[in-house]
Amino acid sequence: MAETLCGVTCPLTVWEQQLRDLTGQASYRGDFVATWVHDLMFFDADPLVFTLVYCLFGAVVLLSWLLVPPSRRRVENSGH
Repeated sequence: MAETLCGVTCPLTVWEQQLRDLTGQASYRGDFVATWVHDLMFFDADPLVFTLVYCLFGAVVLLSWLLVPPSRRRVENSGH
């Protein structure tokens, strides 16, 4: 957290990137964790995969509304 607040890259990340560069391996820019989070959030997949995930999510939401329907809670008047 302190590294992020100070704008410092982790020394282990810098060392890893330098070693990858020396061996000719592909490296990444930025922080290790930020790179992995980015890769998890933004990935290439067939559009059918996204359609399937959206439909499954919608079905789960609909099912939850049917099994546990929302209800309004009455606000009790305390007599004030």
